[in-house]
Amino acid sequence: MITNAFVKILLIMLLLQGCSTLSVPEEGTKQQATLKNLQTKLDEVKADDFGIFMTELHRAENQLDKAQGIYDDAVAGKSVNLGEGQAAAVQAVVHRTNAEDAFGRFLEPINKNLDENNQDIEAQEARLAWLETLHIKPDTIIPDKSIYFDFGNSNLRANERAKLKEAVNFLREHPMFAIKLTGYADTVGTKEHNKKLAARRNATVLDALRRQGLPANTTVMVAVGETKGRDETKNPESRRVDVRIYIHGRYVKNTDKPTEEVEEINADEMADATSATGDE
Repeated sequence: MITNAFVKILLIMLLLQGCSTLSVPEEGTKQQATLKNLQTKLDEVKADDFGIFMTELHRAENQLDKAQGIYDDAVAGKSVNLGEGQAAAVQAVVHRTNAEDAFGRFLEPINKNLDENNQDIEAQEARLAWLETLHIKPDTIIPDKSIYFDFGNSNLRANERAKLKEAVNFLREHPMFAIKLTGYADTVGTKEHNKKLAARRNATVLDALRRQGLPANTTVMVAVGETKGRDETKNPESRRVDVRIYIHGRYVKNTDKPTEEVEEINADEMADATSATGDE
């Protein structure tokens, strides 16, 4: 005789069996969805040339580690399969080459854009330089001045200020021009001393130009140097700052060919020169 307790146990077993039967396909579907999502992420990481580069680089590293391990064991006298090590080394080279090729393809459009942009910039600047010359009359005289100083001194002489005024007036009329200051010293004293003296002379001239109204947007280039000649020789012609005016500031370096060796410095970095003292 079947008791109520037996019936209850039988029903519970059937229910449990049914639940377990239903959960299998549910777990399988969930696992398939997770697997598909994982595959999507892997494909995303490996996509494009940069993804290929990373993947091939990783494979190259794995094969390299394997080949290196076999090599190290062989050197240590251990029993190894050198053929396996050789094959791993060959695969490492293959994957490295693939990585290099992929990285090159990745950089190609970037390098191409840089080259094209540089060409565009050069073409635009050349065009701009040509256009700027159109507003200059053929008989225009560009003032080139040399400002002279006393021996071992960077103070501006009173009779030299008029030369600077002429340069400032020209730059006001032709605002697209640039100015270059090249300071010199003679060969008396050390090169380092004369370099600093020439820089102070540059700073003096630049300050005087600005006080006389040098346009704020004017490109200023400065250079300093010791003139060529026999050492420890006093030469009044060498104690000077050459003031040269050029069309188009970005072409100053290309158009200027000084006979002396000079060192380029930035006009905004002359604070030390203006504050320096102790001229001899």
